[in-house]
Amino acid sequence: MIHFSLFFLLFWALYFVPSIVAYRRGHAQLPLIIAINLVAGWTVIGWIAVLIWSLMGDEAPKPPTIAQSSGPVIPRE
Repeated sequence: MIHFSLFFLLFWALYFVPSIVAYRRGHAQLPLIIAINLVAGWTVIGWIAVLIWSLMGDEAPKPPTIAQSSGPVIPRE
């Protein structure tokens, strides 16, 4: 029984690799990637396409840090 459970867990972990990669990269299209992964991930071509999409493209915009901001840094009192 434990072998089946381990196989089942491993299968689902591999199935959602594109979604996990997109989440970890902060991909801007994360909801769409998850939806397509759910619908077309069972096809090999769909899974590969979503994986490539999650590895490419833009990441979600991040707020600027102090080093990236323009102008002098004025300390707060």
